[in-house]
Amino acid sequence: MQNNNTTIYSNQTTTPTWEYHIIAERCIHPDIGVYRSYGIHAFEIIGKLIRPIAQMHDITTIQAEVETLVQLCNAYQLSPVHLSDVVADFIEKTS
Repeated sequence: MQNNNTTIYSNQTTTPTWEYHIIAERCIHPDIGVYRSYGIHAFEIIGKLIRPIAQMHDITTIQAEVETLVQLCNAYQLSPVHLSDVVADFIEKTS
């Protein structure tokens, strides 16, 4: 007897691709006041499915630096599992 809830998977590849975008935010800090900051938003794409996976906020106030980081993440298809390490390395090198 076959269960009507059975899911049949095709032989199509389900390997995700990753897409990164820059986040622009207005932030407030008690010591310095209002400032503009930039972060990264990671998305997983499988076929037509796009879903947010990870976010890193307030990485830097320099938009061009985050744009470069986003371009590299996209070019090398960085797994979001490694995003926090890459951002930590980035912050260490730019400090």
